Amino acid sequence: MIGRDNPNVNKTVERLIDEELKKGGGELLKLCSCNIHVVHNAFKAGTTVSCWHIQDFCIDLWSWFRRSPARKEDFVKLGEELNEEVE
Repeated sequence: MIGRDNPNVNKTVERLIDEELKKGGGELLKLCSCNIHVVHNAFKAGTTVSCWHIQDFCIDLWSWFRRSPARKEDFVKLGEELNEEVE
């Protein structure tokens, strides 16, 4: 999924990336011409209806790690470990 301002922007880049991903057995998620807006709006609507208070949670989580170098280091380490699992 690659964001773009209109349907004709980044088509070549998207095609090249998709071809590389297909070599590894994957592919880009194709939702429509403006992928990021669709996903963002769907996520926003879902969190609003669910009463999960995701925005407050994310701000609290960010504040928790921001206030302490040790916790910040743990956060970075966890992010790196999760990234390795995804790859």
